[in-house]
Amino acid sequence: MAAFEGPEYGEIEHTIPTDDARVARLSDMFRKGVSGGVVLDLGCGDGRAVDLIRSTGASYVGIDIEQSPEVASRTRSDEHFLTYDGIELPFDQGHFDAIYSNQVFEHVRHPDSLLQEIYRVLKPGGTFVAALSYLGRKLIN
Repeated sequence: MAAFEGPEYGEIEHTIPTDDARVARLSDMFRKGVSGGVVLDLGCGDGRAVDLIRSTGASYVGIDIEQSPEVASRTRSDEHFLTYDGIELPFDQGHFDAIYSNQVFEHVRHPDSLLQEIYRVLKPGGTFVAALSYLGRKLIN
C-alpha cells in the first residue's frame, strides 16, 4: 500500500525517487527545482533560509507557529515573518510557486492536514522541497 493515497497522490507520484537513496542536500535540491516566483519557507524558524531562497531570484515569505525556540531566537529583521496555527495556511489557493520546508514535519501534530494545505496553496505544477529527519536516517544495530 502506498504511503499516500487519494487523487492527489497520482499527481505527485512521478516526483518520488525510486532509483536509489543517495544523500542529497536540501539546498541543492531546492536550487535545482526553483527559479524565481514566490516561495513559502514553511517552518521558517530563525529565518536561516532567507538567503538561499533569495539566491534563486524568488520572493520570500516565511511562516512558523508563534511560539517555538527557533522563532524566539530569530534576529533577522530584513524580512517579514508570519505566524499560523500549525495547520491552516493563511493564503489563497495556488498562491506559491514553491514551498521549502527543512526539518519541520517531525514536529507537526497533524501532518496529513498540513500536506493538504501545502497542496492547496501551491500553484498547479508548483514545487515542494522538504527534508525530514525520520526519512533521512539509517539505523544501525
